[in-house]
Amino acid sequence: MSTIEVSNVMSQPEPSQIVSAKRRVSSALDKIFRKKSSIGFSSTAFTSSIPHTHIDALTDDDLLTGHSNGSDSGPDDDAMTLWSSMEGNTYIHSMFGNQPHLNNLSPELVWVFSYKRKFGCLGDASDVMYIGDGRSLVVDMIGNRVLHFDKRGISSIAYSTEDMIEPWAVAVNTEDVIHVTARKTKCVTRFLKNGESITPIKNVNFTTPSGVAIGKNDQMFVSDVTTNLLTAHETDGTFISTIGSSMSPIQHLDRPRYVTVDNSNNIIVSDSGNHSIKVFDSEGNFVHKIGERGKGEGQLKFPYGVCTDTSDNIIVADHYNDRVSFFSKSGQFIRHLVTSLDGLNHPQGVYLTSNFRLLVTHGGLKAHEVLVYDLRSSQLSEKEVFV
Repeated sequence: MSTIEVSNVMSQPEPSQIVSAKRRVSSALDKIFRKKSSIGFSSTAFTSSIPHTHIDALTDDDLLTGHSNGSDSGPDDDAMTLWSSMEGNTYIHSMFGNQPHLNNLSPELVWVFSYKRKFGCLGDASDVMYIGDGRSLVVDMIGNRVLHFDKRGISSIAYSTEDMIEPWAVAVNTEDVIHVTARKTKCVTRFLKNGESITPIKNVNFTTPSGVAIGKNDQMFVSDVTTNLLTAHETDGTFISTIGSSMSPIQHLDRPRYVTVDNSNNIIVSDSGNHSIKVFDSEGNFVHKIGERGKGEGQLKFPYGVCTDTSDNIIVADHYNDRVSFFSKSGQFIRHLVTSLDGLNHPQGVYLTSNFRLLVTHGGLKAHEVLVYDLRSSQLSEKEVFV
């Protein structure tokens, strides 16, 4: 059995059984992180690496059973190996050259990690971002750090700075500079992937910065849940303008938690307090509103994370409705991608990879897990998927 068939093994009748099986594997992550020594904070960013664990001797069946044909490999190896390269299976694009429509896809849970509140795992995963080549960044708001997972998942790095207190969201610009909003210290922290610290962006009237996104020419957009503002900044943090108008009832923001920028440089913000998504064009002009308070199709209840696909369609973490919803770029509701029936509970950060792996941070009062769903259904024919 190959690693790509993990989702078939986990296809149990009850979503709780699916999540439980994944948790048994992901619990091995705790052992890996406990090998680390305690880490102290300094005035510059630090990175802390876990030594690589060798997995070459494992068979594919070993990855699911926790056995290793008599080798020294153990559950640490098994858990990490299941985190395969996010772009390792790209037959959809190479065979058809077309993007499948998400309204024809079905989710399968293929991976869960970091669910126990122990060192190295997630206290409250407020955001997640895929950065290519199988690597992802997860913001741990309670842990005051950003965790990095590499393409094979056999080592991890923790990023933090003395200014990174209550980090919330993450974005990376074209220069590979990692930007993380820090709510407690009222700034946007910045550092390189090697851990080198860059001067944080402060003193620009941030009160509680939450969402952050990078747009054209590396312009930065930041939402603030206290001032209820969405602002645009130059690369160095210099203030450019405020997006939207507080004087307009339809444009006014209330607790804007997350923001993203699509391929057309439209700015999309989750207007949580107004239970909607607001879309602005590249010049900051209001385009349209998506959603209203409720539980019905197309309705939202405190939307959190937001992202887009390559066609600028919009994906929203509908926090208190326990689902992730999919809208066209014009705002038309298409479908719910994953719901509580798929094991989802209070989703926060969301990210969609180019090969339709959906990363979602979720949990009860705190988001202790990152779920990875494969939105491509093995049950659909090619004709059904590629319409």
